[in-house]
Amino acid sequence: MQWVSQVTDFLGKILILAGGPVLVAYAAVRVFAKSWLKHELDIRVASFQARQAEQLEAIKARNAEQLEQARHRLNTLFRQTSKLHEKEFEVLANAWERLNEALVSISVFFGQNFSNSRPGSPVQRQFLREISDNRIFAAPTPRGCGHELLLPIMVWP
Repeated sequence: MQWVSQVTDFLGKILILAGGPVLVAYAAVRVFAKSWLKHELDIRVASFQARQAEQLEAIKARNAEQLEQARHRLNTLFRQTSKLHEKEFEVLANAWERLNEALVSISVFFGQNFSNSRPGSPVQRQFLREISDNRIFAAPTPRGCGHELLLPIMVWP
């Protein structure tokens, strides 16, 4: 049994001699590894945040560009619609004038004054029926535009 005690003494001496430096190395590695790991993570987080900020700026720029394009399209459509409405008023004034002329011609031809017809009279109903059968829809004109001759006739019953 003496050999067991010699082996354990030998192993104890090795542990004492090697254990001190291993313990110091372990503590050093632990401290340095912790600071190195923290430093590496800080670098990677900063890099990630920088990439995210760049991507966010690119998205903001793209959205601003799309918003500007949408505003431009909207303004263009608004201008086109305004032009169409202006043209519509010109065309409607001309159409009312021609319609008034046609009504006067019809009045002269038939010897009847359609503009003085009572609302709801057979003549007015016949005229309105002809207009709706031919898909011609007329609306009352604004007062003071010079086309009031048809106004009493064109009011739908």
